Amino acid sequence: MMRTILYLPLVLLAACGGEPLPENTVASNAAEPALPDMPPDPPMPGPQPEADIPGISAEPHAQPVTPAQTMAEEPGPAVAAAVTQRYFDRIAAGKADAAWELWDDDGRASGMTRRAFADSFKRYATYRATVGTPGPMEAGAGQRHVTIPVEISGTLRDDTPFAMAGTVTLHRTGVIDGATAAQRQWRISSADLTPRPVAVPPPTATARYACADGAQIDATFDNVAGTASLRHGEQTLGTLRQQPAGSGIRYAGDGIELRGKGDDATITLPGQPPLTCTASR
Repeated sequence: MMRTILYLPLVLLAACGGEPLPENTVASNAAEPALPDMPPDPPMPGPQPEADIPGISAEPHAQPVTPAQTMAEEPGPAVAAAVTQRYFDRIAAGKADAAWELWDDDGRASGMTRRAFADSFKRYATYRATVGTPGPMEAGAGQRHVTIPVEISGTLRDDTPFAMAGTVTLHRTGVIDGATAAQRQWRISSADLTPRPVAVPPPTATARYACADGAQIDATFDNVAGTASLRHGEQTLGTLRQQPAGSGIRYAGDGIELRGKGDDATITLPGQPPLTCTASR
């Protein structure tokens, strides 16, 4: 017992620095020396691991990519309007079967077969459409939609005039996994067109134009024949035929041209500069 007690102080003395510790002996209470700050290890040569993708392999980014950024390079409303114009141009050209192809879901969104769709337009003699300014592109769940205003006019086979107005909505799939090239193209998904009253002009109408040079020119319009006869006093200036016009009226013939919109008109006589005229009431 005495031998054991004498041995313990010797062990404690060695641990406190009185004697060097034997080789390969670690003191549990010894403090590790502080290491100097070291620069980060340089990247290893060769391919580096891919960075985390927010929302997929890492936490979502604090400021995720917005739909507007996602759609920045996709076909926008202007392309949708061009598809709409092509659709109505095909109908006006008597190619309704080809217009059917511009409906969504391979034509099925029209609710009709190709043949039934084409047959439904056989009652029209003339068909004209004015495509308006498209609205903004709407996005949701990888899908895109654009609504476009449209005005339609023309005549039936029995010469009865008709008019319609409303909207056409187009759809496409965004650039997402699994979407085919066809699905990413604008196609018509629905049309909301309602008949509008048609103003039927009287068979004939007259107007007297007071022009800037002091002259007065009388015009007699034959709305059945599509002509306009111009007179200056007792002199007949000529008979003009109705011409296509974006808006207002346009008649030309015998070297004379009459253009007008509302009460304002321009009359050009042979060899003379255009006259600015106003219809008097």
